[in-house]
Amino acid sequence: MRSQTKYNHRLFDSQYSSHWVMQFVDKYIHHFWLGFFFLWMIFTSGFLYSYTHSPGLLQSWQLRSLLSEKKTELVETENKVVKLKKQAEAFKTNSYVQELTIRRVLGYTAPNEIIFDFTSH
Repeated sequence: MRSQTKYNHRLFDSQYSSHWVMQFVDKYIHHFWLGFFFLWMIFTSGFLYSYTHSPGLLQSWQLRSLLSEKKTELVETENKVVKLKKQAEAFKTNSYVQELTIRRVLGYTAPNEIIFDFTSH
């Protein structure tokens, strides 16, 4: 009966199967690690960006530094906005600031004020 017979091949014999596997692993394990390292370097370099949409380590580092620069720029711009809002509020409510600005921009003089013009005509 064919279904009751054992396999006579060395590969399926438990005595030889672990030995064969260990020889294979010992012989080719460095190929596996080199291949794994090569793939890891390709993915982390960003070389395959068009396929993986992963920017890689170098590009990621550059993007993070750009992000920190933009955050610093954002803080500076927000500070300027606050300063300009205070100035706008002063223009709306403070008559002294309004008077100084009108005099400076339009060249008006206050009563009893003398202006010396040193521009050449």
